Amino acid sequence: MAKLTVAGLPSNDAGRQIIRLHHSHRGGAPRYGIVKLTNNGNGREVRAVVLGHEDDKNIYMPFDIRTALGVDKNGTLDFEVVEVGWTGKLRWYLGADDPAVHIPAWIAVIGLFLAVAGFAASVIPLLC
Repeated sequence: MAKLTVAGLPSNDAGRQIIRLHHSHRGGAPRYGIVKLTNNGNGREVRAVVLGHEDDKNIYMPFDIRTALGVDKNGTLDFEVVEVGWTGKLRWYLGADDPAVHIPAWIAVIGLFLAVAGFAASVIPLLC
């Protein structure tokens, strides 16, 4: 658990579902890892990609994530970071607000479904 000051993301990261956090506060999650960030003050949680930052006194997050966690810019956040497993990653990819993330994820899932259906359709005549 850590308490850091909440800051806005740099302008080049605006609109993305990422959190910039010093590696010492990431709970072992790697750069570009997907984590569950829980606000210990109110129990709200979000899943987001975590990137690094040299500042170990602040946590940088966009407006949407701050709103979801119920924190204000320049406020203090008492939080916990846990790296998610592959099911958590899949849940994040498919449910992300960013169209650049969820559209390719859904295309991949549909493609996988069609590939399995095609394989099954090709195996059925061999079994009969």
